[in-house]
Amino acid sequence: VQLAEMSDFVRLGLAPQPLVVLDTKTKFANVSVQYWARIGMPVSAETMQYVKMGTFSPERIRSTFGGCDHEVLGFASMFGAFDPKPLSSVDPGWVVGDKPGLYWLDQWTLPALLTPAPRVDAIASTVAAQIAGGKPFACVHLRRGDFEEECERYMTEARSGQPRTWLLSHLENGFGCWQSDEEIVLNMQAVFKSEGGRMPLYVATEHSDFLQAEAFRTFNISTLATFAAQLEALQSSPSLQTIAAALLDQLICARADTLLLNVFSTFSQLVMGRIGLRRAGQFGWVRDLSPAQQSEVGVRIRFLRRINPFERTRLL
Repeated sequence: VQLAEMSDFVRLGLAPQPLVVLDTKTKFANVSVQYWARIGMPVSAETMQYVKMGTFSPERIRSTFGGCDHEVLGFASMFGAFDPKPLSSVDPGWVVGDKPGLYWLDQWTLPALLTPAPRVDAIASTVAAQIAGGKPFACVHLRRGDFEEECERYMTEARSGQPRTWLLSHLENGFGCWQSDEEIVLNMQAVFKSEGGRMPLYVATEHSDFLQAEAFRTFNISTLATFAAQLEALQSSPSLQTIAAALLDQLICARADTLLLNVFSTFSQLVMGRIGLRRAGQFGWVRDLSPAQQSEVGVRIRFLRRINPFERTRLL
């Protein structure tokens, strides 16, 4: 296997002939060919080949794809390739060295791949300490931008009469995908009520202009933009600029005492994974945090809920 940075790969001009889609049944998987077009390698959707892969092991790769007859093997989505639970079982024959495959993945591989560079982690620690002067604070994840369209697609699916099981479960439990200002305020107030009082809020969002609205002026809110001075250290590193904001939001939120997350967003799953990675010897990579695990690490996790349409001062 030859690894290359994407910019170096694009310069080779090697477009994939077939486009492989790992049929992982992962709930957030979103198959699209737009990415390939954006990097100058348009691929037809008709070339997609859906394949099943229980585990991402060399043996399973060989049995799934057969011989290597192509210069380039293009994946439409790798999301879920390393996520065998909860929708599929772990192959009992999946062993790496003398370790069970999932243990090797969660305790060794993902911590090695995803542990942030010390300089980036230090910035996250500095920002987290400044948010509340070392006192408890809450992280609130509010998706904006194109997520509104994504949420509408979920609602369309829910109304279709044939929604996926996980989507129906989220909606029946009152969880919300896209929040109005009114719903955001109610969710923030619910956090204060559960925590026994008001506390500083760090909002992880890709667009923070909406937080200037009158509805949010009574809250002690900060965002990554609040700490622009601390981020100047990253500007000299071009490779970090495109991912710095999302990565730092994850790392800062992983240091919060209380989290208000969006169950429909992969960011929320990544934050919980980051919490596990910060205690790699105890947990390693995690896909969620049970109430018992939350108690063990001293964090409380809530998910954004929808407003009650019959009593708009309350959440479902």
